[in-house]
Amino acid sequence: MAKTSSSVKQMQKKTGFYSNAKENLKVEYEKTSYAGFMAARKGFHKQKLLLVIPNIVGDKIAATAPLPGVAYIAGFVREAGHEVSVLDMRVDRKMAHVFERIEQFKPDFIGLSFMTQHEFQKIYDFVAQIREKVPNAKIIIGGAGASALFEKVLTDTSVDYCITREGEYALLELMDGLKPLGDVSGLVWKKGTELVKNQFRKFELSIDELPFPAYDLFPMKAYVDRKIPVVTSRGCPYYCTFCANKASMGVAWRPRTPENILKELKFWYAKGFNQFHFVDDNFTLDMRRAEKICDLIIESGMKIKWDLRNGIRVDKVTEPLLMKMKQAGCFYYAFGIEHIDQEVLDRMRKNLKAEIIEPSVELAEKVGIPFGGFFIVGLLGDTYEKFLKVYDFAKRHKFSEVRFYNPMPFPGTELYEELIEKKLLVVEPDEYLNHNSKFKNEPVFATPEFSIEERKKAVAMGQKLVMEKFLKKEFGTIIGGTGAFLWNLKFLNPVLQPVGISAWKVMRKLKRSGSAIEPM
Repeated sequence: MAKTSSSVKQMQKKTGFYSNAKENLKVEYEKTSYAGFMAARKGFHKQKLLLVIPNIVGDKIAATAPLPGVAYIAGFVREAGHEVSVLDMRVDRKMAHVFERIEQFKPDFIGLSFMTQHEFQKIYDFVAQIREKVPNAKIIIGGAGASALFEKVLTDTSVDYCITREGEYALLELMDGLKPLGDVSGLVWKKGTELVKNQFRKFELSIDELPFPAYDLFPMKAYVDRKIPVVTSRGCPYYCTFCANKASMGVAWRPRTPENILKELKFWYAKGFNQFHFVDDNFTLDMRRAEKICDLIIESGMKIKWDLRNGIRVDKVTEPLLMKMKQAGCFYYAFGIEHIDQEVLDRMRKNLKAEIIEPSVELAEKVGIPFGGFFIVGLLGDTYEKFLKVYDFAKRHKFSEVRFYNPMPFPGTELYEELIEKKLLVVEPDEYLNHNSKFKNEPVFATPEFSIEERKKAVAMGQKLVMEKFLKKEFGTIIGGTGAFLWNLKFLNPVLQPVGISAWKVMRKLKRSGSAIEPM
């Protein structure tokens, strides 16, 4: 494994947060024959897997759709011959229902989705409740949070197994029981009191061969939106210092073919769905591939709507591509811009030329698909003066939505390790990770050139613009503008926030009412 600095090791000893950013930057992949793998599983014993998604929604207010990562796991394990049940506590929050499902289903394994490093104490509490009620349960955790914090979670809790990186093949090998535990790549497990870390599993190239996500196991009518998440690629070849996804998805970009993506769209379209959410960050990385996907959608005759809400690169669009996206049903996308200052972009290793940004945004305005922009306040190299330029840029351009993020340094990222080495953190990691809502607008680090007070002021300005654009988009110029004015009156926030959230949910459900028949 790549070496970790002494400062990071000291923090690891103090907090229990293991961090090795260099390990996460390795380009490791392999191509598994799905048919060959399945054929070699002679003699496996059929088992039951209960997958539970804890009630962690972060800043998303409510669960808008099922989680594709969990759905991929469910579809893969089910197709392999095991029995799978899914419980999404973001929409069914009663712990009593978890115990009822365990009693009825009698799972051999309970798989817990740990999709973010935020609020990991909730994972701890959930595990403790399961262990108290079902002492002999075999508990597995997986997901992005598990890939980053596997050592801490297995040390601090009674979790039995952790699946790191992509989970399909590793989980199946664990459930099949045909291999010694030490031979299951990607598995971290307990051997008595010893923590055993098997070798990491290489990232999978053969994404097309995987069964489609099993969204039929999810309570589809319970989500805010009636849409199907679609993963068109995995991994990201860029090295942004703040990004925690490398631990779980890697830096090897692995696209699905346009034909395979169309096949999945047709599968769900035939079941009554016509709204899709492409969830990966790199839909337009290969622009010819993106155009081909649009061409196939247009040629299919399907009348669908889809968005790219997770963000695409601002240097990976052209007018022909955007026009095809519009014709193929794209109704919204966001640019992951982060900043417009070249020094800040370079320090975050964005690999983006600042002079490309404005022409691309102007092109987006010309084509006319509603679009958003993501910005980060206060990364290394940033100053209050530079922020004001970003703020002005976001305000004067026709973004339907904007986001100004207060950066959270995640263990396993270069940003986290650099801040520790330079002693710039002003809040302990387990404090800001466990209290995401508290620190959403509160800086957790500062630099000599961008003070805490300046950061607070900048984040507040950014959030004001976020709400103004969001409310006008959701409720129209008059009602939305009035709502933004009232929202900014702090003394009214406790009254307006629950009302606003309820109104947003109602509006979203009204908008979706004509988007699909009532499937599933």
